Amino acid sequence: MKPLIYISNKEIEIEAEKLLHEFDSRVLQAPQRIDIEQILEFLEGKEELQFDYKLLGETESGETVAGKYYPISHQILVDQNLFDSDDKVKHRVLRFTEAHEVGHSRIHRKYYYKNPNQLSLFTEDQFEGDRQELITLNRTVERVDLEDVRNRIKEEKDLARERQANCFSSALLIPQLTLKMLWQDHSLDLPLEIPEQYFEESLDSASRKFNDFFEVNPVVMKIRIKKLGFIRIANAEKNLIINN
Repeated sequence: MKPLIYISNKEIEIEAEKLLHEFDSRVLQAPQRIDIEQILEFLEGKEELQFDYKLLGETESGETVAGKYYPISHQILVDQNLFDSDDKVKHRVLRFTEAHEVGHSRIHRKYYYKNPNQLSLFTEDQFEGDRQELITLNRTVERVDLEDVRNRIKEEKDLARERQANCFSSALLIPQLTLKMLWQDHSLDLPLEIPEQYFEESLDSASRKFNDFFEVNPVVMKIRIKKLGFIRIANAEKNLIINN
C-alpha cells in the first residue's frame, strides 16, 4: 500500500494565504471581496492553468457536477449553468466551486505527480478513522467482498480530498485576516464567548452579518466562523449574544 500524504488544515490555510499574496498582497491589507475570477486569470498566466465553462451533466447517482479538475492537463472545468445564471445563490456556488477546484490544483496536483496512484490525501485525524476501518475489515476478510472493501475505502479517501478542497475554498474566499478586521470593525470580542443555549443562534446571526460581504452562502460562512474559533461556547454564567 502506498504511503498516504497528510495535509493539515493549517497547511491548507497557509497555502491559500500564499496564493493571495502571490496574486496581490493588498487584498489582505484592507477588507475586500476576493475576486476569484481574477485569480483564475492570474493562474492561467502564471501556471498555464487551463480554465473553461462547460455543461458537466450529472453523476451516476443523479447529482449535478459543479466542477472538475484534471491534474495531468492542469485544467479546471466549471458547470456552464452556474456561470449563465443570474441567481444570487448559484453565483455564490459558482465562486465557491471555482475556488474549490483551484484548491485541488494547489494542494493536490504536486502529490499526484509524486505518485499518480495517490488520488486522495488525508489529515492525520481522517486517516486514523480509515485505519481503524481497515483493521476491522481485515479481521473479517473471509466474509468481505474485497472489491467492495476497496471501493468503500476509495470513497472515504475521495471524500477526504473533497473536504480539503472545501477547506481551501473557504480560506481563499474568506481570509482569516480579512474576517478578523471585519469582526473588530463590528466591535465583537475575539473570540466571542456564547452560552451554549444561544450558540447556534449567535453563529447564524454572525453568518448573516458577513456572508454578503464575502459573497458566499450562509452555511459556508457559518462553518468558517466556527472552524476559526471566532465564536465558542462560554461558561454557563456568561450571557452574551450577537445582536442582529
